[in-house]
Amino acid sequence: MTPVQGSSSKDFEGLSKDEVYVPDWSVKGGDSFKDPNVCANVLAHFAPPGVRGAISEMENDHFISRLMLSSCNLSALVAEGVTRFQKGMQEYEEFSKKKEKMKSSMAMMKKEIDGFSKKEEA
Repeated sequence: MTPVQGSSSKDFEGLSKDEVYVPDWSVKGGDSFKDPNVCANVLAHFAPPGVRGAISEMENDHFISRLMLSSCNLSALVAEGVTRFQKGMQEYEEFSKKKEKMKSSMAMMKKEIDGFSKKEEA
């Protein structure tokens, strides 16, 4: 993760960069991202205080530029992620089909071997 330009080793809430940041949100275990209020609460508290502080200090033009760049990059990453997931699923399905064919072949071979064994015993 690339830090936001201008973030310092101590943020405005007094945490050092090595201290654990725990978001102070009111999201409960049973909440879902189908509720806009829950999503707003998560987004408002997701970034650590140092990042939020650095963002709040950005000039509007710089902020809008960073927002546009980040949005475009996120969109590209999501699209690539979906493509890779679909490809992985296709590979998994092909592998599963091959596995089933191999199981079937092994079962037939086992029957043949059992048949040969019975002929030799007779």
